[in-house]
Amino acid sequence: SGDNLPSMNALKQLYEWCLTQELHSVTAAPFARMVRDALKTKVYHLGPNRFLLRNDGFLGTFRLPWTGSVPDMAACIGVKGWRQHGDQMYIHTSGERDTVLTLSAQPRQHFYLESSTAEIRFTNLEANLAEMQMKDFRPCQVVIAGARPNQPVNVVIDGKTHPYQADAQGRLKMQFPSECRVKILPR
Repeated sequence: SGDNLPSMNALKQLYEWCLTQELHSVTAAPFARMVRDALKTKVYHLGPNRFLLRNDGFLGTFRLPWTGSVPDMAACIGVKGWRQHGDQMYIHTSGERDTVLTLSAQPRQHFYLESSTAEIRFTNLEANLAEMQMKDFRPCQVVIAGARPNQPVNVVIDGKTHPYQADAQGRLKMQFPSECRVKILPR
């Protein structure tokens, strides 16, 4: 289709549309590993509202039915965040073989990843501190939640500090360069 101008224009238009979507870029080989990993994933019940999710770590997001209980980030191991969408909840993990998920109707305040258009590797994720690295093909759209409503924070991007304020729901909606190191901490 590269020899035909109308075909090239159609591909360019489709590519430009994709860049405007809230998508997480994944190439074919990693996608195939995620699909195979999904087939091998095991879920073990460890106790009330506590589960072990075991796989090879390629599948990093799990979908659960929305029940009103959410991850208690302080009690989870290997969970980097979550997002409720309609009647589903998406659990974002750090890609380890074992993830311990603890759900609570009253979770403790804790920063967490709600959404991202890029792969994020957290080097530290605590109640009031998030340190991460990201890399993608385009600028990254990231939502970190779990802050106090309207909480002022400093966002350090590659060593340069920027003041931000969480919204009324405790979310920080940010855009970062396609490759960077970020630190978020209270002011």
